[in-house]
Parts: sequence; C-alpha cells; structure tokens
Amino acid sequence: MTSDSEAGLERIVHLEEQLARAPKNSNRRRTLARAIRVESALYRKSLDIAQASEQFDPKAERRVTRHVSQRDGRPKS
Repeated sequence: MTSDSEAGLERIVHLEEQLARAPKNSNRRRTLARAIRVESALYRKSLDIAQASEQFDPKAERRVTRHVSQRDGRPKS
C-alpha cells in the first residue's frame, strides 16, 4: 500500500470517528457521510490505479502517485 493510500485510509477512519459522535439527523452527520463517500471513492480509485500500474506499467505508479498527492491527497477533477 502506498503512503497516499494509507493517508486516505486514515482520513476515512478519522471521518468515521467524527460520524460516530455526531448527533443523528444533523447537518454535521450528513456532511460527514458525504465526505466519507468521497474519500472512500478516492481510496478505491488509488488502490485500483496502483494495482493496474503494478501489473501493466511499473513507471505509471510514479505518475499516479504524484497526481493523487496534489491538493491534500485528492486528484484534480
């Protein structure tokens, strides 16, 4: 697992901890749930890209890692 993937997983865990403490039916809870969905999608994408780059192009991992690590670990849209 790359450091970007590990950081993404840590962000998800942190958001989950905040979600557990948030009041039910609150705006904060909905915001956290949305953030978890976004972070989870980015995490899965980073794992898919890392796996594909290992299989098909070992040099691609370096390009992907640089792209994903921009802007607080979130790839540009």
